[in-house]
Amino acid sequence: MTLALLSALVLAPLAAEPPAVTLLVTRRTRVAPAEAQGLANEVATHLVALGVPLALEPAAAAKKLARLGVADTAACAGRKLCIAELGRQLGAAWVIAASVSRVEGDRSLGLELVRASDESVAAKDSIFLPGALKPTADQLTAFGAAVRTALGLEVTPEPKKDEGDAPRVETPKEAPRTAPVAEATPAPAAVPAVVLPAEPPAPPKSHVSGAVLGGGAVLALAASGALAWLGLSTRASLAQGQPGPDGRVLSSLSGSEATSRAQTASVELGAAGLAGALGLGLGVAAAVAW
Repeated sequence: MTLALLSALVLAPLAAEPPAVTLLVTRRTRVAPAEAQGLANEVATHLVALGVPLALEPAAAAKKLARLGVADTAACAGRKLCIAELGRQLGAAWVIAASVSRVEGDRSLGLELVRASDESVAAKDSIFLPGALKPTADQLTAFGAAVRTALGLEVTPEPKKDEGDAPRVETPKEAPRTAPVAEATPAPAAVPAVVLPAEPPAPPKSHVSGAVLGGGAVLALAASGALAWLGLSTRASLAQGQPGPDGRVLSSLSGSEATSRAQTASVELGAAGLAGALGLGLGVAAAVAW
């Protein structure tokens, strides 16, 4: 009998010890890490006051996971398998997963109680926080009671009013606005880097056009020289003849023949000038093309 009583006294504290619970930010959408961690700390403070046993505070749990190589718990993006694994790494039987999102100028806070052993969700709730308002104990009362029920802990009953007490008239408070937790946009799949092929080396520059233009310039200049020589020769033939009585040279050509040769010389010299100008132009073009 004495042995049974001693065994009951030893095992009673162990049976009454609540399971290990921790709170982590497991999803974050358009909210800075420090802001999300601050909201998690506020929620943890209210839940502890409501009788939810937290083995590790959110900041302490995040630091412990960082030492284990988990830089950002929000990388879970709400996936239950990832949340349960974080709980197992911390030695916690339950994880309160906090999802923080910004919807325009307001914030939305989603809470889920996830069992680390089988990834099941035992309780969940969502809170809408207009502007920069922080969560209050009233907003977390229902979730705290659901967590204590899931953990098998006694829920503290609300105090009953005596029948003789006069009813108290309370000013109704504006019910907090609630909104569903905004689903975080899934991170886009990593796009493989596109490696552009290297540009092929530029083909060697062709000098064919330069050579053709240069050849044309040489031919044009040669033609210009030949035409100039013919024109000068034709003009020189006009001065050939016999000296007259007054000492002047008299041409042996008739007047019509002299006029024809003079016209021929003018044409040949003019053509020589044109050929020379063409040759110079082709030479400049050849130099540029080369």
